[in-house]
Amino acid sequence: AGRPRVGASIAVHPPKFYAVAKFLEQFSNCPAAIESLRVFIVFSDTKDLLLFRDAMACLVPDVPSYVWEPVVALVPRMGWRTQGAGHQITAAYKKWHGITHMMDLPSEQGLEYGLMMDAELLLFDGWGEDVRGA
Repeated sequence: AGRPRVGASIAVHPPKFYAVAKFLEQFSNCPAAIESLRVFIVFSDTKDLLLFRDAMACLVPDVPSYVWEPVVALVPRMGWRTQGAGHQITAAYKKWHGITHMMDLPSEQGLEYGLMMDAELLLFDGWGEDVRGA
């Protein structure tokens, strides 16, 4: 009651910052979304987090910082995989890290559901038909 019950774990790395910036721009303009969803952006390291903050200030400066929460993933024992399917494995690992971060929240902030989302997801496409079908 009165707080989001769903969390979204979104793994991101450069050059995909533009996609998450667009999502956060749409998200921040939808009060119902903010009331329903906490957004956790998962980074590989602090350097990427700082770079993302700079990108947000450049791409969508009007998006308030309170609409998303940063999470820096722990480095896997074998390091970050960057070859072949390694990017997919890294993205999945980071999304799971975001989910476990949500599970570790204090009980008063606890969430009932967790979503693992792609960076390229938008709330609306902007190309749909309007009320008149145009």
